[in-house]
Amino acid sequence: MSIPLYEIADTYRKFLDWGEENETDVEPYLAEIQCSLEEKADNICRIIRCLEAEEKAFSAEVDRLDDLATARRKRARALKEYLKSNLETAGIDKLKAGLFSLAIQASPPSCEVLDENAVPDCFKEKRFVVLKKEIIDIWKRTGEEIPGVVVTQSRHLRIR
Repeated sequence: MSIPLYEIADTYRKFLDWGEENETDVEPYLAEIQCSLEEKADNICRIIRCLEAEEKAFSAEVDRLDDLATARRKRARALKEYLKSNLETAGIDKLKAGLFSLAIQASPPSCEVLDENAVPDCFKEKRFVVLKKEIIDIWKRTGEEIPGVVVTQSRHLRIR
């Protein structure tokens, strides 16, 4: 029967205290308990090493899988851009290809801040400089230029 480590340590302490109180030689008992304590501690240390090794292996596997996911994402993006480029070169905006319908269409407008200081404060938040979507809304409605901002609109490929 296996005795938990905390019970071995508790028993060891009790034998030491009992031996001191009764002035009895507890060396033979302590040697046996000490052996059990050492074996138990050794086994627990082995389990700890195994768990630490597994953690390192799992972390390495997470990194490996993350790298694979990043590579797949980049490859898909490159293939999508390749397909878009070839469709644009051929002058094709829409195409039915087997299971997929392809359409090259205008992307939502985006803005690039050229000079952060020139952007009016009404488009900034106090903690961080965050451009509000109001810039794009104003641009869509009025075509008005906002100082320090260039609004661009690109095209993207949608696969359904």
